[in-house]
Amino acid sequence: MFGWGGVCIVNRGGSCRLSTIYRYLMFVAPPLMAFSYLLYLYGDEIAAAVLFLIAVSLILGLSVSSYVGAYMVSNQFRSNVGRVGALISIVAVIMWLALIPRVMEVGTAINAIGNALILVTLIQVRRRYSPTTKSRR
Repeated sequence: MFGWGGVCIVNRGGSCRLSTIYRYLMFVAPPLMAFSYLLYLYGDEIAAAVLFLIAVSLILGLSVSSYVGAYMVSNQFRSNVGRVGALISIVAVIMWLALIPRVMEVGTAINAIGNALILVTLIQVRRRYSPTTKSRR
């Protein structure tokens, strides 16, 4: 989320704390989805819907926070491509909140474009600021 290949936005005590929170929450969301599906299979549709909405909210919230982190990295390294990619991805995640299949399909396609732009920016940042090593023969 907030750390990519040695780039860390919120660094306290030598570690990316928000990145750790992100990883732990990503381990919580899939089991919630699985329990939601099991509850749905056993006929408890209300509990299944509540667990599903909690899991989707976690995932979408984490997505937006990671795109905000990518926007901050792009600002730090003055990359307009990264800023545009992060904003496109945030709009796409907001489109997913509709939970309407057609809107979510369009949001997924838009998100792919935004993620590609963010990836290009992060690769450029990593190339520019990573130490260069020369191969010895």
